[in-house]
Amino acid sequence: MVQFHIGFDESHKERGKLGSNYRTLRQILEAEGFGCWEYSSFPITRQSLQNYDILVFACTDSSKYSPEEIEAIASWVREDGGGLLMLSHAGGDRGRRSNMTELATQFGMIFENDQVLDEMNNYGIDNMPNIKTFPMPHPIIEGITSICYRAGCSVSIVGMSQSIAITNPSSNPGNVTVIAASEPGEGKVVCIGSYEIFRDEINGGISQAGHVQLVKNIFSWLVTPRRVFLREGGAATTTGSPATANMPPASSGAFDPYGVTKPQPAQSLSQDHAGKLVQISSIHDLFVEMQNIVKDIDLLRARVMNVFGVVTALDGGDGSGAGTAPPPSTQATAGKKVEANAAAPGKQVDAGPASTSSKAGEAPVEIPPSKDDLMAMFAGVKGKKQETTSSAPASSAPAGASMSSLLSELKTEAKKRDIKPEDLKALELSQPGLGKVSEENVAPSTMSAPKEYEITSTDKRKSKAELEDDIDKLEAKIKSSENLKTFVDKQFKDGKKSKEDYDREAGRLVTDIENARAKIEAYKKLVASK
Repeated sequence: MVQFHIGFDESHKERGKLGSNYRTLRQILEAEGFGCWEYSSFPITRQSLQNYDILVFACTDSSKYSPEEIEAIASWVREDGGGLLMLSHAGGDRGRRSNMTELATQFGMIFENDQVLDEMNNYGIDNMPNIKTFPMPHPIIEGITSICYRAGCSVSIVGMSQSIAITNPSSNPGNVTVIAASEPGEGKVVCIGSYEIFRDEINGGISQAGHVQLVKNIFSWLVTPRRVFLREGGAATTTGSPATANMPPASSGAFDPYGVTKPQPAQSLSQDHAGKLVQISSIHDLFVEMQNIVKDIDLLRARVMNVFGVVTALDGGDGSGAGTAPPPSTQATAGKKVEANAAAPGKQVDAGPASTSSKAGEAPVEIPPSKDDLMAMFAGVKGKKQETTSSAPASSAPAGASMSSLLSELKTEAKKRDIKPEDLKALELSQPGLGKVSEENVAPSTMSAPKEYEITSTDKRKSKAELEDDIDKLEAKIKSSENLKTFVDKQFKDGKKSKEDYDREAGRLVTDIENARAKIEAYKKLVASK
């Protein structure tokens, strides 16, 4: 049976510890087949996390993550498929003098600086609300009917994160999220505003009805498909503590996420394929690599089509004719060899019987490609009829042709025709992408300017300190939305998100950012008036 490893961080003074108040939690997880370890590596790096499948921060106390640690953890989650559980406490970051929210915002969640209370629906005291509202079905709350939310803060969600459990209307604050989840990239993240719901020997802790099931659900969900693949098929598993396998042995070999080494290709191997060797260890790897190759081809095709859009503009035509004649020094003659098959560049055939009269050892003349030739080659047109000239048939792209030489010719042509940069300002070219070129000529989306935020009577009743606290929260929300926007942009650029999904998600995030900024400006004016 494959075992998944959970690291409980102890390098940032966490209040929840495996060896003291989380012992029952450890027993439950080990009974489920997990390996639980005290993670004390400092500072946290992406490499030191490779041996773990799940990382837990059980209420960081009087300690902060460095920007480098936040970046390393975020990369481990998004790219390595790590599962992350973050647990806070009443008062949020301000109460614990930490910056857990700076990490949580990387995934669209914010720990608020408040405490959830409920005088009507509770387990004997107002700081132990009885949470019974779950907005939609989710594996985390499967089989759960209620949760005792002991000494916890609320969690705000932005972007693509999801609310799992919310407070009652009678709570203060009411109808706010207390458990949130998101699935950034290859990873999964859960944020809960209370670490005490899993504590030993306290009311409302791990012994509370439903909390054991909640533990099983959360940690089972945090095991991502990426980690399953790595454990079962991508690499050998580690025996013993993963912390002992962080560094590779002295022998040569690459560091493996699971503490084993794989032999590296000898330095004497051929440097074909741009010097990059692809390791295929399963059918899944093969299909992923094939998809990447297809995307690269589409990207190259889109770029070439863009270049010929510029050529068309310079020629003043529609791009359907042959390209401009090549310089005299490179024109073909009947006695030279030319490339005749656009579908198989590099294959040389005789241009005609006169080729027998060519001198022995004489290099074939390379014919610069016409626009029709390259358009046909990159658009995938097979069997295209070659246009002929009086001197030689049209050719495909020569092996030595480069984009830089094409651009150089474009500049020369522009200078010859006295075309100024401003003459091309109206020319709209599609950006290189992964879909069909015709699909990329999408009109730029128009977004209406955000409306100015109108101060409500509730806002006016807030004290200056409360308004300043709200401004801090809004600024954190903006930062989170901007982080998510950057992540969504990268997904679209890498071909992992369709244009339709990208436009929808990016548009929503931009709207959230603009609305938050408008609200901040309104609140600042209100603060100044008090």
